[in-house]
Amino acid sequence: MKNIVTAICFLLVNGIFSGLIAQKKLQNVKQEQCATMVRLEDKFKQNPGLKASFTRQLESFNRTLADKIQTQQRNAGSAGINSPATTYTIPIVFHIVLPNPTLVTDAQIIAQLDVLNKDYSGTNEDAANLPSYFHPIFGQSPIQFCLAQRTPTGEITNGIERITTTQTPFSPSNDGVKHTSTGGIDLWDGTKYFNVWITALSNNLLGYGTFPNDGFPLEQGAVVEYRSLPNGVYNNYNQGKTLSHETGHYFNLYHIWGDDNGACTGTDYVDDTPNQADFTTGCYNGVRIDSCTSTGNGILYQNYMDYSYDQCMILFTKLQVVRMTNALLSYRSSLTSSNGCTPVELKTLDAQLKTIDAPTQRICTNSFSPVVTIRNMGLQTLNTLLIKTVIDNGTPVSYSWTGSLSSLASDVVTLSAVTITPGNHQIKIFVASPNAGTDENNTNDTLTTAVQYYEPVASVTEGFEGNIFPPAGWDVVNPDHSITWQKITGVAKTGNASVIIRNFDYTNLFEKD
Repeated sequence: MKNIVTAICFLLVNGIFSGLIAQKKLQNVKQEQCATMVRLEDKFKQNPGLKASFTRQLESFNRTLADKIQTQQRNAGSAGINSPATTYTIPIVFHIVLPNPTLVTDAQIIAQLDVLNKDYSGTNEDAANLPSYFHPIFGQSPIQFCLAQRTPTGEITNGIERITTTQTPFSPSNDGVKHTSTGGIDLWDGTKYFNVWITALSNNLLGYGTFPNDGFPLEQGAVVEYRSLPNGVYNNYNQGKTLSHETGHYFNLYHIWGDDNGACTGTDYVDDTPNQADFTTGCYNGVRIDSCTSTGNGILYQNYMDYSYDQCMILFTKLQVVRMTNALLSYRSSLTSSNGCTPVELKTLDAQLKTIDAPTQRICTNSFSPVVTIRNMGLQTLNTLLIKTVIDNGTPVSYSWTGSLSSLASDVVTLSAVTITPGNHQIKIFVASPNAGTDENNTNDTLTTAVQYYEPVASVTEGFEGNIFPPAGWDVVNPDHSITWQKITGVAKTGNASVIIRNFDYTNLFEKD
């Protein structure tokens, strides 16, 4: 919630701090259900028409998949369904969102990726513990994952980004961890990357995922409790299996018990998983029966889509693999052609204008010196660079930079002073002639920003009665692009208009508008 302080400029500051203390020892946690289905139902309540659309798509997918499986089984004869021969490698990015994101190490992320790949390929060592009577349905998925090597804008990355937040723990009810405006971080292009958010979750949740046809493209991916990563502190849930489970949802798998509260009428839409009354807690050996499967080999508590302890989760079935593969090719096929895992090839000469650091949106003097960050994206050491500033398509003001920037190094540069008149202006800054040569990549040379300058006044009177908002000489500074100042009519001390912020609808901390 934003608190309002009134002055010539309006400042909103939330003074409530929510911290997170790192735990030093293993914790025995009461396992709560994965929040995937809860989140989905919340979305349906927010948008009643979504449920009908989602159900139609699900039914269509299930019918099409059933026909494919029947055809494959008919053609395969006694051999049954086998794993596809083609391997699909998908770029994955881990967004670590915590008050202290260094609590999660690179080694943990690499270990988590290794667990995920082995679980999906069926090469996990613990598969040796699967009882022989379930061997015929043991599935090996063609889906594999690689750490992203480039960002959506072509920057070099290791596929791990750390974001410091004051908003924690996060809840699945608003997907806050997935949006910068609510203390999280926006996803990387969901058509090119599998986004995984690592954070602290409320109510002892271990994680949640998104189904591919849920109608929220900017929230696609998986969210995982950071203490469930390999070598995390959640006892029995710290071998990285949570991500394998949530990734199953991402590829259209449902809970193995059908989420029917023990009625035995629910379904996971997969024919080779035994009917199961409810989720499993703990870890078992041998045959385990329940009210839905009371004979034979019992229920498949070893499945990744159950809630067993991590040490007991060891397989996807063959038909679960078929379902995931078809979901990938039906809904997320663009992931298979993404260049996210392709390393960035550096040019010999490539200067980048990385950011415009100053001026900001509003300035108080008509003369100022822009401040920018430049980066050497080339292989050759950068020694000279021409940087030009243009105000409203006017005459460029040049600055000659000299220095010594090694490959991928950055420098903050204060440019030559420029002068503007009162009003709104657009500033364009671009770099050229690195080392007096030709820049081999022009896509990262130019940035623009808008600024406003008005001369100082002795007093301010504004009733917001005009047709234009903000009025001349006013602007709205809204860094997080979320709820901010707006004009309303019919509520005012005098006249007919006023400006408000809907403070009680806002949950982020420490933001200023």
